[in-house]
Parts: sequence; C-alpha cells; structure tokens
Amino acid sequence: MNFDELKKQWNNQSSDEVKIDLDLEKLKSANTILAKVRTRVKIDFVGYLLVSMLFIVLGFLDWFEKSSVEKLSMIMLIIQFIVFGILCYRRFYYFYRSSSPKNISTKENLIKIFYELKFAIDTYKIAIFTVVPLGFLYIVFIKPNDNIDEIIRFFDELFRQPFILIIFIVLTSISIIIFWFCISIPINITYKPYVKQINQILNQLEEE
Repeated sequence: MNFDELKKQWNNQSSDEVKIDLDLEKLKSANTILAKVRTRVKIDFVGYLLVSMLFIVLGFLDWFEKSSVEKLSMIMLIIQFIVFGILCYRRFYYFYRSSSPKNISTKENLIKIFYELKFAIDTYKIAIFTVVPLGFLYIVFIKPNDNIDEIIRFFDELFRQPFILIIFIVLTSISIIIFWFCISIPINITYKPYVKQINQILNQLEEE
C-alpha cells in the first residue's frame, strides 16, 4: 500500500469520526429539548390532578342537598375529568417513557419519539375539544329546574323559524372553529416550539 492510499484511508476514517461526533452532538441537543418537554408534561399533569381534586371536593360539598338529576350530572362531569386525563396523559405517558435519555441513542429512536410527541399533542387537542362541550352540557343539568325548560322553549321557537335556525347553525359553526383555535393556540405555544426544534435536528441528521 503506497502513501496516497494510506492518506485516503486516513481521511475516510477522519470523516467518519467527525460525522459520529456531530450525530452525537445533535442527539445530545435533542435530549436537552426532550428533557424540557418532559418537565412541561409533569407540570401540566400535576395541575390537572390539583384541578380535578378541587372540582371533586366542591362537587360533594352539598351532596345531600342535591336532587337525583343533579347528583347524576355531577358524577358524569367527574367521569368527564377522568376520561380527559386518560385520553390525554396516556399518550403523554408513552412519550415520557420512550423519551428517557437512555432511549435517545439513534436517529431512528428520535424519529419514533418525535411522532409520539406529535400524537400526544394532537390527542390533547382532540380530548379537550370533545370533553369541554360535554362538560358544559352536564353543567346545564346541575340546575335542571332553572335551565331545562328554558332550553326546550328556545329550541322549540328556533325550529319554528327556518331563517333564525340557519343563522343559529352558522353561528354555531363559527363558534366551533373559534373554540378549536382557542384550544390550539395555548397548546401550540407550549409544545410546538419543541416539536419544531426536534424536527430541525432530524432534518440535519437526514442531510448528513
């Protein structure tokens, strides 16, 4: 083997070592970002538990003075909180478990963690969008004597006037869109910057 061949082999080895070092540096950066996300998830989960416990305590303060319908409505509302927690934090738990530092060793693992995080965020949005309106519906039934008769009269008048019904449908559709944005904006502000940073690291790893 002549000198030129030895020099070429040495250069190839040096390039491989540099690439490995760069990959490790990027994976280390991703680990730092994911540690921040894990901390954010823990804070949100603790907040959810505190709000749930407060809501349950307030709901049972005058339990024996409530009617059967009010009790049923309160129980269903508590179930909604539990369902919300299961839907949201089950996915975040999968992300939390898979994003531990020992699992961030390859690009393939980082890709899997990236999609776990995106799926958890989307599930978070959908769960809030589904649970909150149902929660409002149950709250209506907590005071049935005050609310149900008025709601029945409102819809009875509504269906007698097609033009007003169309306006009601349009306004309801707009309200749903606005509600979706109101849900998405705070979640995006909290989690989307981390998703973008991880995506940038993955793109850099793909380019090398």
